[in-house]
Amino acid sequence: MPASPVPEFLKPSHRLLIVTIDRLPAWMISACGAGWVSMPSVDRLASRGIVFDRCLVTSDDVQEVFRSLVCPAGESSIFEQVRRCGHESILVTDAQWLRDNPFKDTGFSKRTGMNPDEVRFVEGAIKNVVATHAESTHLFRIFDEACLAVESGARHLVWCHVESLGVSWDAPLDYRFSYADPDDPAPKNDSVVDEMSVTNQTDPDQIVGIRQAFAGQLTLLDECLGRLMGKIESSSDQWTVLLCGVRGMALGLHGYVGTQWSRPFGELIHVPAILCDPQGRMSSQRFGGLTIPADLSTTVAGGAFGVADVSSSNPSSARSLDQLFTSWKYDARDRVVVTSMAGRTAAIVTPAWHLAAWCCDSSEKSAVHKIEDLTIQLFSKPDDFFELSDVADRCRDVTDELGALAVAVMNGSAESAWSALLSQKASEGFS
Repeated sequence: MPASPVPEFLKPSHRLLIVTIDRLPAWMISACGAGWVSMPSVDRLASRGIVFDRCLVTSDDVQEVFRSLVCPAGESSIFEQVRRCGHESILVTDAQWLRDNPFKDTGFSKRTGMNPDEVRFVEGAIKNVVATHAESTHLFRIFDEACLAVESGARHLVWCHVESLGVSWDAPLDYRFSYADPDDPAPKNDSVVDEMSVTNQTDPDQIVGIRQAFAGQLTLLDECLGRLMGKIESSSDQWTVLLCGVRGMALGLHGYVGTQWSRPFGELIHVPAILCDPQGRMSSQRFGGLTIPADLSTTVAGGAFGVADVSSSNPSSARSLDQLFTSWKYDARDRVVVTSMAGRTAAIVTPAWHLAAWCCDSSEKSAVHKIEDLTIQLFSKPDDFFELSDVADRCRDVTDELGALAVAVMNGSAESAWSALLSQKASEGFS
């Protein structure tokens, strides 16, 4: 059997940087439309690559999403493929669960080759006060380790996975105060990630202050990413770069602020994704089709499997986006199915609709639309970007069709929700 061809990015002068960030909602990112948040480094990255406008995670379980990125074809990991080509990889992370074995308690747990050659763990400093200088923040420290990994030139794959956005907002106060108008109340002055319900009794200024603190943390993140990209740009090697969120976070759009929120609205499941090709193909472009994070990792690593396209016929599996870089043609997904770790929420997203479903509770007796024991809300896409106008009662045929798929997900049949035939209206809307 002939040897598999060495992928371009795994040749001696080609390298791969992947940055995955937990609790990074797309709606707060400048390259995704948030004009009030300053993130020039992300904007510059977007100008060099392609922005995937509708990248959705398939679960609220960060470990499941991360593993789908690492093993986009399901059988072997990106780390294994790099190793088979004679190169090494490193994972820089602050996630405790990644410290020893990323595949613990999975079907791959006994295969040590699934893991990177080195896991460099950066201990998170959880404290209730903000830092006085950017250099003493947690984000700076983890990205500094990533910079060292790039500078060393020893690894062909450098993966930086960050989870601190949902743990500590320790950027210096100047970062958040830069988003406060002169007549605004002072933003919160601690690093605690708030957890609270938002009701009609909640002071709107409190929510504004929380978002200002988060925006300040994003600006710090952008600066750290800028330092890392500076190392890439000064390198003599060619780097493919993938930046991808792995989960968003509730920031008050739908009645809650914090990480303990699992209802599958866009603020939780819609994440930013930017892919930069070293040859500059598709620079400054946007793709509006539905994608999932695993599609992106299989695109950058597909060649390592010895074939041009490792996509599976299974609709829930990763699909290579290679054609976007060669012919600007791609058979886009007709849906994304979102499950939950607790099994109490589900979402069915098509090009034209976003249906969110969750188990009813006593506070929702007046919910507009229910199917069995689920509360159902339906939103028109892409127009209703923030899912603010529920149309379930006005589009009952679409609600019932997609709602039946959500019921299947909640009953443990997610694969059937991925593969069931969709009507044209459920997929494309009123065309």
